[in-house]
Amino acid sequence: MKRYAGMAVLVALVGCTSPNPASCLEDHHCSDPARPYCDESGKVEGTPGVCIAVECTPGVFFECEGENAKTCTAGGDNYEPIECPFGCGASGCNAAACPVGATSLCAGSALVTCDGQGHATNTETCELGCNDAAKRCNKLDPSNGLASSLDDAATANDLVLSGAATIDTDAGTVTDTSGSLVIQSSGITAGLPVGLFVIKVKSFATGGDVTVVGTRALVIVSAGTVKITHTLSVSARARLNGPGSLLSDTACRGGSTSGNANGWPGAGGGGFGSAGGRGGTGGSPLVQGGLPGGVSGTTELVPLRGGCPGGRDTTDNPSDYAVGAAGGAIQIVSNVKIELADGGFVAANGSGGGKFQGLPTVCPTGGPCDHGEGGGSGGAILLEAPVVTVNQLAGVVSNGGGGGCNVDGTGAAGSLSAVPALGSTCQQDPSKGGDGAAGLIAAQNGGNGASGKPVGGGGGGGAGRIRVNVAPGTQFSPLGAVSGARSTGFVGLR
Repeated sequence: MKRYAGMAVLVALVGCTSPNPASCLEDHHCSDPARPYCDESGKVEGTPGVCIAVECTPGVFFECEGENAKTCTAGGDNYEPIECPFGCGASGCNAAACPVGATSLCAGSALVTCDGQGHATNTETCELGCNDAAKRCNKLDPSNGLASSLDDAATANDLVLSGAATIDTDAGTVTDTSGSLVIQSSGITAGLPVGLFVIKVKSFATGGDVTVVGTRALVIVSAGTVKITHTLSVSARARLNGPGSLLSDTACRGGSTSGNANGWPGAGGGGFGSAGGRGGTGGSPLVQGGLPGGVSGTTELVPLRGGCPGGRDTTDNPSDYAVGAAGGAIQIVSNVKIELADGGFVAANGSGGGKFQGLPTVCPTGGPCDHGEGGGSGGAILLEAPVVTVNQLAGVVSNGGGGGCNVDGTGAAGSLSAVPALGSTCQQDPSKGGDGAAGLIAAQNGGNGASGKPVGGGGGGGAGRIRVNVAPGTQFSPLGAVSGARSTGFVGLR
């Protein structure tokens, strides 16, 4: 009996250590919704550190908490701290101290408007901080010299696309299911590796997938929110390079190859944000595969430019076969927010190398037969806004295309995920093209030819570049896929 009595006492003692929901002395938190306010000072009911019920007049000041003013909530049942730009005093937030003659001044991150007689007439919280020298809220200063274009966007029209749309950066047109749209735009070419087609809008929203064609890179500058709910693509399309790709950059273009009567090697994949894959060996005597395209461009995507194509297997028929094409380039700027909702993607993928047209090929007995074109690299995506969000079922992708090898097929194009594009399997040789870069996976080398008359696979395309700049002091925290050579930074201020 004594043993059981001792256990009962132990249980009772343990029970006494449970938190008291009426006390907030330790954690300053009240868990009981019927007593939501922690009366730390005891000013309301006289006992410090007790959770109590509150009845108050909404919006009425109660007491200072450091530089904040505790004020009655809208429901009249609790107090919440309100930030005071000029500190808290006996009657709540202190009024702005405007010097006589001043029309505006900065108070931390707030802009105060004054009447010139020493009185404040309005206080505005500045999203990007207050410019003390200019006595105004800071403005976003976009990369690549687009400040004036962003200023012009304030007086432009909203651009809300209806259904599937096409943007032609060479013709300077935007067409959706309703027809050709009137837009405010400009072109920039001076001193740039590729031309820019700049669309200026008050706000922007997709209504279906948007395909961008042409040779100039696309830029969208918006005074308001940019909302993407479908795929906005500057990706390569089959053998066509994406708008803004840089074909003249020999440093990142995949190396081409030639072989001999007993086979041939594969070509190298294009590089940009990361290197492409090397082409596989082939021929007899053995010939080394094409060199991979190297890393090129800048992390900040200044200047803006796209990716590089893969190399060619020069033994193929250029009218039927093509190297993997490069992803293009796009820059999106918003003064407010860029939102990629579920189903929304910005894509600048490369395509796979291989055969894109012509009749089926009849391989000679004993070969050689297959062709290893290099995959194209991903392109460039530059997003700049105080806030950039990517939902779980959305993404920003700049993946490389798969290397070719099959005499009648192509490597896969980059996907809308972090899954690599597969290189094609050779038809006669047991080799294959290298997979394109995606996610954390580098571009793969083309397989070495292994038949009696060996043909090497083309190397996979390297990753493109993705740059996201947000408000100083904040972070870019995507929920969905961001696949490419990714970097982040802060928007410029002016």
